[in-house]
Amino acid sequence: MQIRVMHVINDLETGGAQTLVEALSARHGRDVEVHVVCLKHRGALSARVESVATSVTYLRMGRTPFSMLRAAAAIHGLTKRLEIDVVHSHLIHSDLLAAIAVPQATAIVSTVHSSGVSTTDPFLTRLLNRLAGLTFARRFDSIVACSVSAREYMKVSRYPAARTTTILNGVPIPPRSAIAHKEPGRLTMLSLARWHPMKDHATLFEAVARIMEIDCGYRASLICAGHGMDTDNEELLCLLETTGAAGVVSLRGSVTDVRELLNEADVVVLSSAYGEALPMAGIEALAAGVPFICTDVGDSRRIVVDQSHCVPTNDPEALSRALLSIADLDEDEYAATAALAVRKARNMYSIERAALEYEGVYRRLVGER
Repeated sequence: MQIRVMHVINDLETGGAQTLVEALSARHGRDVEVHVVCLKHRGALSARVESVATSVTYLRMGRTPFSMLRAAAAIHGLTKRLEIDVVHSHLIHSDLLAAIAVPQATAIVSTVHSSGVSTTDPFLTRLLNRLAGLTFARRFDSIVACSVSAREYMKVSRYPAARTTTILNGVPIPPRSAIAHKEPGRLTMLSLARWHPMKDHATLFEAVARIMEIDCGYRASLICAGHGMDTDNEELLCLLETTGAAGVVSLRGSVTDVRELLNEADVVVLSSAYGEALPMAGIEALAAGVPFICTDVGDSRRIVVDQSHCVPTNDPEALSRALLSIADLDEDEYAATAALAVRKARNMYSIERAALEYEGVYRRLVGER
């Protein structure tokens, strides 16, 4: 039996939830017809999502109440016109709109991609997250945690436990055993993180600056990709100058294909201070055979192939040591680490496994109606 699924997501910039939507759209079988609704304008991933989804609709929603009501009406109309069986929403604003706009006859699934918020987040985001479990999440027929830490966060936020399940994130796994090859004397670091307080770029830049201060003989550089990571961001440029990392950082902004950047990288680094659940950047690194260094937030520790690759938050010294440990690997040691990374990705984080589990949720809900 064919089912029609409509993903609702805030934007199509490079990000974990967006990457999952693209991957699920590409991996579902012919019996699952996928449509995507983006609350905002076209983004860096739009062309890729448009190539795998049956349709993609952009609502160009603004910040006014009228614009939100117009977006809710559009979601309601699309659900009925496309004869959608399951609406699958991602991220808190999309969850809210799906909960109020989707007809009662249509099942709703939400995926929680976070392990928590911080006082540095916008007030409206903090308010919606606080209210989600007690209010509009009750409209969801199934709520998926993308990791163990996300499920714990949902428990604390009082999401209805009986409707909660866990499906770990997944990514496409290349057929080759390892892609990355380390060039002696080089340390090319890659950060795949949008400009946001939770990503704690200050700690990352301070760690890179410490590496540059050490006369270790490495040609070190850092590539930063993600929404807002470009030369138009004056706050970012000021931070680079303040930390002393400006001379070795390349700003790439939003990118359409992280695989090209992964081919350039010797290590992927994530310096987040809070909020991560099961970061897709880390899983994508494993799948490409690139070592992953991270801070101990959410389930990031479960991704690394060596526990020394996971360090405390807000600790530039510890982060710099972990990054230098990758630089110190010889060719054989690096190849062994890359092979372990791919094996872990294949065993735990394949998109084929995730897509089958999500399809099982969709079909169960359709069967119950």
